[in-house]
Amino acid sequence: MPLSLKLFFVLWFAAVGIWVSDGCGDAYDGPEATGQAGQNALRGADSNRESRVYLYFVEPGGRYLTGEIRNIEHPEDTLVFCRMLLEALIKGPGRGAAAGPLIPVLDPEARVLGVYTDGAGTLYADLSGNAFLSHPKGVRSELLTVYAIVNTLIVNADDVDRVSILLDGSEAETFAGHIDISNPANAHMLLVR
Repeated sequence: MPLSLKLFFVLWFAAVGIWVSDGCGDAYDGPEATGQAGQNALRGADSNRESRVYLYFVEPGGRYLTGEIRNIEHPEDTLVFCRMLLEALIKGPGRGAAAGPLIPVLDPEARVLGVYTDGAGTLYADLSGNAFLSHPKGVRSELLTVYAIVNTLIVNADDVDRVSILLDGSEAETFAGHIDISNPANAHMLLVR
């Protein structure tokens, strides 16, 4: 048996053991939630590969989203990976587009409180209530913010079909009074240019 196949089976059995012993792997709240065994498994050779991802920010004209391509670490665990994508959105765009600098969609002081799944393709992204503190006002701006988050998670994570955004651990109706976020949303790629 080739060495890479053996390594795959070793990592797979370790991940299954952690998944079963950790409540079937249905939530990820950060490094402290996985324990040392989980962290060691996440550091395995195949579990931390680098991936090309698309982070969606508002284009300089403020009318559409545009994807910023980045290479980031891609752990095997979808929840860990989605947390990393959300944290990258919070950090904001890295470079400007040809027409000018990209506009961030989340407040730089925001925090990812948790990332959960229902096991049927819906991802729950729990953000701190201050995620929209510096949010520009208006329907279009709020729409772009919702779909920057939703599109980033769905486009980059294979196991995610829908995204539900929570604020401070609770369901919310809107971010700023305009766009309904009380139900899970599918990707909306017509907003991307």
